[in-house]
Amino acid sequence: MKQLLLSLSLLLAIPAAAQFSSPPIDSTSGKIAYATIIQVPGVTQVQLYKRALKWLATVEPHTLNVPPVTDVNRGILTTSVGLPFTVRLVGGSTRATLWRDLHVTVKNGEAKCEFSAFVVQPYVASTSFTVPSKAQLKLTAAEKYFDRGNMLYYDKQGQPKAYTSSVLGAIKQQNAALLTSLEAALAKSDDL
Repeated sequence: MKQLLLSLSLLLAIPAAAQFSSPPIDSTSGKIAYATIIQVPGVTQVQLYKRALKWLATVEPHTLNVPPVTDVNRGILTTSVGLPFTVRLVGGSTRATLWRDLHVTVKNGEAKCEFSAFVVQPYVASTSFTVPSKAQLKLTAAEKYFDRGNMLYYDKQGQPKAYTSSVLGAIKQQNAALLTSLEAALAKSDDL
């Protein structure tokens, strides 16, 4: 009997373990929003600002949607960053760009990093000039991929299809990579 209960509980746990975790959603806006504080003890606001600005120049500079908006006195850097990712499809894969707004605010000893306004663009900018089609210029809000009732993005069991998994994975992986590189840049003490 114990084995039967154990087997049954394991079978019931499998679908729960297979569930994916959604990115954090801001309760006010209903949009994806990541925010974290990076502690850098003993570093001034001016030093952190310079380090963050230097880091921003290394973040896929050709994919910055607009020049950064900066305010050295308040320690604020804001821009839109688009990074390419691979989209899995039923018959293969393609490339797309995941855009997000990036907002960094620094003060003595810490930096707050926020990502918001995620959109997917089925086009990847390149250094060689190509004119994108209207379809490639279309932007889709990333929140659209969280409607589990939408059979375009989810199967009957509520699991994300390959395309949706690609978008969700890109959000998490790119944000983690950006935060890791920002944290390393803020800790680096090569101030002039």
